[in-house]
Amino acid sequence: MQQDLLHKKVIELVTENYAYASVLHFFGVPFYQHSEETLDKICQQKNLDKGKVIKELEEAGKTTNPQPDFNELKKYDLDLVIEYLKVAHMKFIRYKLPYIAKLIDDIDSRLFDNPAVAEDMKVIFPVFLEDFIKHIYEEEDTLFKFIERLMQADRGIFNPYMLFRDLKNHDLKHLSEEHHDDEDKMSGLRELTNGYQVCERTTPYTKVIYTELKHFEEDLMIHACIENEILFPKAIALQNRMKLRLSQKARMN
Repeated sequence: MQQDLLHKKVIELVTENYAYASVLHFFGVPFYQHSEETLDKICQQKNLDKGKVIKELEEAGKTTNPQPDFNELKKYDLDLVIEYLKVAHMKFIRYKLPYIAKLIDDIDSRLFDNPAVAEDMKVIFPVFLEDFIKHIYEEEDTLFKFIERLMQADRGIFNPYMLFRDLKNHDLKHLSEEHHDDEDKMSGLRELTNGYQVCERTTPYTKVIYTELKHFEEDLMIHACIENEILFPKAIALQNRMKLRLSQKARMN
């Protein structure tokens, strides 16, 4: 297996499995810049540990886009659900999105099946990226922090007046409805690429980007489901408990 991979050209590897492109990328080898070189030659040129590179390629070849276990996530306490979502945000922002952005920006449009679509993507994706990152930070700074304050209050750490103001200023049920309505952030890219459609004749350059976009959209849909079906129901139940507790405390006074 090792010798087979080492003696293949990079473009052959990526044609065999699109996931190999991301492995090579994180070893500092953009596949579109070394497409006609063998993996063995690249490892020698860049002084890469061949065994380590092969191991990562083999791992990438075993599975693509693994998904979380919803039943397990539903058992998590609210604080762990938030931490899970924060880790997912970090992976989006630090790894997946920069990789896709670099692919779209760097690859020569003439290598795509449709160069015009490639040129449009070079304009549209940075706009999507900026809007998405802004959304992530707003969600963490507003929604997550409010829920974390509710969790503190549930443990008895709260100022009644501050909690009353917090509950008045944040309506999780309304935010949940807004979240449902604002989920399809990749509709423009999906329409532009005809649903990320690939076929046997699709060039490796187009296939890598379309497949990465498709899997990222799948990740986003699952992420939204976790928020809609696990985070919000747990948080709304907590908010209702805190409203009741605050009401009871007011009556006692």
